[in-house]
Amino acid sequence: MSIQAVVNGVRKLVRGRVPRGLVWNAVAVGVAGVAFPALGQATLIHSYPFNSDVTDTVGSANGTLVGGATVLDGYLSLQAAQQQYVQFAENLVPQSGSISVSLLARAQTLPDNHFELISQGHSGGCGFYIGGDPSHNIRVGDPWYITEEPYPSDGEWHHFVVTVNEAESMTRLYIDGTLLRERAGDFCRNSATFTRLGKQFEPYAEYFNGAIDDVNIYTGVLTPAEIAGLTFCALHLIPQQPVGRTVCASGSATLSITDFGSDDFTYQWRRDTTPINAGANPSAATPTLTLTNIQSFDEGLYDCVVTNACLSIASEGAQLIVCASDYDCDGTPDFFDYDAFVVAFETGDTRADFDGDGSIDFFDYDAFVVAFEAGC
Repeated sequence: MSIQAVVNGVRKLVRGRVPRGLVWNAVAVGVAGVAFPALGQATLIHSYPFNSDVTDTVGSANGTLVGGATVLDGYLSLQAAQQQYVQFAENLVPQSGSISVSLLARAQTLPDNHFELISQGHSGGCGFYIGGDPSHNIRVGDPWYITEEPYPSDGEWHHFVVTVNEAESMTRLYIDGTLLRERAGDFCRNSATFTRLGKQFEPYAEYFNGAIDDVNIYTGVLTPAEIAGLTFCALHLIPQQPVGRTVCASGSATLSITDFGSDDFTYQWRRDTTPINAGANPSAATPTLTLTNIQSFDEGLYDCVVTNACLSIASEGAQLIVCASDYDCDGTPDFFDYDAFVVAFETGDTRADFDGDGSIDFFDYDAFVVAFEAGC
């Protein structure tokens, strides 16, 4: 991940771009002196953080604001009614080879006609663009005019990534760090009209109404882990959230979040906001928490704090419920469980120590009856 992406992510964090439903833990805003990993097979060739204008902070392809378009508060602001867009004097998207295009966008309104976030090419040719159609479905260039993926209409910031893997002849669409669509086949790009942001190539008057930020163009293909990492820094988002589980006593469970695939990320699982000791359970410091021999005291709300050079945030919470009345662990509390407990109780099986006090007695029997009647 580039230093530009990290700095931009910190800037957005300070601005307060936080999706609903996420829980803040802490913020790391210092980036000086931090070593950031190089991208695997992708090389950043153009980057536009919109700090004050449309300056390319990696290459030299600066853009021109057209129609009164402005850079405000660290992002590009575009009004479709005023026909605002950014024009470049060259092609940013390479016309051959594998590529990746990453950008953030927030739609103020979705029009009843076509609109574009980025475009390059010409009418009747193999034009490249990321945009939407009158039905508000995303389209990715002339070869992939219909993706059947709805454009987000919630008025929030979203992270869009398109990768073209020339060797695989595969184009993929990611939104907010998640692969949503892919298409096999050729993906052509031409150079008749230089790259634009917020407007389609000529002769179409297709404008975007909203804001665009953190436009990054790469040669090569970003990996899913790299894309998830960019989403994490830009939107403060963990794409895969943990899912709650109901398990039987002495059973096992796993809870997982996004594996960002880099040593620059650390993980700390918590139960009811208390960190789980990674010395006792090493999986507490990984993307997947594994719990074994689960007991009633293991019930609680589990989350994972993910940290890298950009920031530190907690995942959504996942409730772990221990179904003590499912004594035989078949997933269904029934009289087979009752019979199984009675047999264990009468034979003095240690599993009949239902209240965990070290003795098998009628307190255990009463506790099981209460749990059985309560169900799960």
